[in-house]
Amino acid sequence: MLRRTAIAVLLASFASFTSTPARAEPRLKVAGICAGCLASVARGSDEKSEPAPLLVTLHGDWGPMAPELHAAWERVAAPRGIALLSLSCPADLGCKRSWWKWNGDPAWISEQIDRLAARHAIDRERVWLAGWSGGAAWMGMHAQELEPTFAALLFHGGGIWPSRAGCAPEKVPVFFLAGDQNPLHAHVLGLRKHYERCENEVSFQLLRGADHNDEWMVLNQRAGEVIDWLASKRRRTVAVVSAVAPPASAPVTVPPETTAPSPSMARPRPPQPSPLPPHAGCGCEVMGGAARAPWLVGIGVGLLGLLATRRAGRRRGV
Repeated sequence: MLRRTAIAVLLASFASFTSTPARAEPRLKVAGICAGCLASVARGSDEKSEPAPLLVTLHGDWGPMAPELHAAWERVAAPRGIALLSLSCPADLGCKRSWWKWNGDPAWISEQIDRLAARHAIDRERVWLAGWSGGAAWMGMHAQELEPTFAALLFHGGGIWPSRAGCAPEKVPVFFLAGDQNPLHAHVLGLRKHYERCENEVSFQLLRGADHNDEWMVLNQRAGEVIDWLASKRRRTVAVVSAVAPPASAPVTVPPETTAPSPSMARPRPPQPSPLPPHAGCGCEVMGGAARAPWLVGIGVGLLGLLATRRAGRRRGV
């Protein structure tokens, strides 16, 4: 009974998104991308047109699904010339309305973007992914796999700590719209902590006193602000730095391969002072920011050993 009431409230609240028509040129609805999916682009655009930025959305487990989510974002995407692709979790691949329970391969998302891009010019440097509720949870589970594809990620009313440890090489900006009265808010905070440890750019908009329905309703006031933030993000191209070969006469020493600890698993450390440079020609060693001569360290270790020996002797009555 409670679930039916919640669904009714969410569907009723959706009416506020569709009551005011968007002031924009008529959009072209693109069919045949995937079953249950919706796509819209500027009318007259094709694969030879000026590439358009693209917002991809993922629905939740219940309440507003792909059609409702598409209508809510279309209000702000259309006036800005942003193409919109609202995906429905693929039933033919075993999904039963829940992205995170399906837990499918993120490559499926990329395939649908490719289908749209084959018919309408898409700016691959400005493709963003927005997940609502369960869709946001699936995004968190696949955080590292999604970062190479998208210029920014939006977690709206959901999120879960990634399924595997470690940070993605590409650190894309992330935006959270989260109510602190959502019963699963702790999971969202865990995902935020992951991105902060990985040193991603994080914008966290906390909705104080907001439950899950309030999180959905906030799009009525904040969708334009959020999409403008997304529109300012472009996918970064990882630069490949070519190594400069040393002179032929100089011997090349290859250090043994080491594995660095995962930034997402390491405990954050307080800022450390810059170490002082070692004194030239003195054979000193920098330890903890102070130069110490090796012979002083040796004397200290010897004294500690002597004290330990004397204490042991006293215990034995020597």
